[in-house]
Amino acid sequence: MDKILEMKPLTLEELQKMNGQPVFVITKDGKKFWALVNMNSVYADNTRVFFFDSPYSCKKYGEIWLAYAYHPTHIERENWKPCKICKIKGLSEAWILQKKKFCQHCGRPLTEEAWEELERRFRG
Repeated sequence: MDKILEMKPLTLEELQKMNGQPVFVITKDGKKFWALVNMNSVYADNTRVFFFDSPYSCKKYGEIWLAYAYHPTHIERENWKPCKICKIKGLSEAWILQKKKFCQHCGRPLTEEAWEELERRFRG
């Protein structure tokens, strides 16, 4: 799989340390949603993760549900290196002045606005 679109679920240990943080959850039955992690103090042994009122068993993590620190179509910007055309001194700046937000050769975003637009497209 292309490194730019590689999906890496959180480990259970990482998930349990994300109290109060948002995660993207995908369940075996196809549900997909953003949720805030709420480690309930009643379960001192960290056996459940709560998203609003729905508890998910840590024992079933990886089996019937997974959580991600970001939407699975997250683009790792640092991994999308400029192509030989993007690297030509002054060319990217000229394109930006012409209101072009993407490399006219490889499609790499040239501005912060373009990165955000591309990420919105992937999220659908």
